[in-house]
Amino acid sequence: MAAQIDVFIDSCAWNVLYDHGVDVASEMQAHNIRLAVSPELLIEVNAIPDTKSKLRGFILNNIDGCHEDLIFGFDVPSVTFGQRRWGGFDNGRWATRDERIIHQTEQAMGRSRRPHGLRKHETDAGLAGRAYHSVVLSTAHQAASVPMKLVDKSRSNILIVEDYIVSGQRLGDFIASRIGRLLGASHDAAATRKKKNS
Repeated sequence: MAAQIDVFIDSCAWNVLYDHGVDVASEMQAHNIRLAVSPELLIEVNAIPDTKSKLRGFILNNIDGCHEDLIFGFDVPSVTFGQRRWGGFDNGRWATRDERIIHQTEQAMGRSRRPHGLRKHETDAGLAGRAYHSVVLSTAHQAASVPMKLVDKSRSNILIVEDYIVSGQRLGDFIASRIGRLLGASHDAAATRKKKNS
């Protein structure tokens, strides 16, 4: 069986999915893809005000039990548990070269923080780095943000939620129809492992 492919949805895309009443968890049950979440997105979701409690509940219900992708690193002592960005020992993977480059570039952009504690481009940078080995569902506007512009489009997998809405497809079908390279790569890797083990 091919390795699963993670799909990350940014906060702006979640707004669109909510507005259209998409049952994300149900529509993702196909094609060996799974919903994943970054720690930065969790911070943003938990900071959604009570005036938008239905949106917050919609996102939390859909991501309940999904894979949290943590990169190994160390938070500063002042960071509370609910603000953690990094995984620790036995609870995080190594960052890829692309992720390190984008993260370093984002840090150099400045340290201005938003009310929830994240830097201005921090969430976008985390998703931009993940787009090289996973799928990121974003909006057309958000995909034009500074960190997303740093991504090499020929090697990345950023999909636009507005394209999904007009496609009329189920979300899993829409994603699978546009990430043949990733699905093919994971299939090839599984076939290689099977050959080595036989």
